[in-house]
Amino acid sequence: MKIITRLKWAQWLCVAGVALAVLLMIGATRQVKQELQRNERAGEIVSGVVALRYLSLEYAQTQERRSHVQWQLRKDSLQGMLLRDDLFREEQEAQLLHDLQENLPLLARHFFRTAAGQAGTARYAGTLRGAAPAGSAPVRPADVAHPRT
Repeated sequence: MKIITRLKWAQWLCVAGVALAVLLMIGATRQVKQELQRNERAGEIVSGVVALRYLSLEYAQTQERRSHVQWQLRKDSLQGMLLRDDLFREEQEAQLLHDLQENLPLLARHFFRTAAGQAGTARYAGTLRGAAPAGSAPVRPADVAHPRT
């Protein structure tokens, strides 16, 4: 075999190697983008859950209408995020997402039951002191400016 023929074979082999490396890089880039999207979505869900926790604690401590309304808005936002489950396809992730979707209404029920109990306690204490009932007006999301998330 002539040297020129060997060089042409080597050249084609190098071109094929570069093409293969480019294809692998494109595939890896696509996977990394998907993982970043999944991580971003998971981060949003975690921050929503943490925000609900802190708003629950804040409401338990201060019993402000603002905390109550923000809790409602944050719950609705988290519920919307949980419904967009197109990125979580693995079995364990799907199960965790399903558990969160099932537990969010239970959490809301407990929060509103606790809030109603605290409002009833405050009204009872206010009537004992002769003051106006605290928290007697219904809480509406339109009463408070929407928080930026």
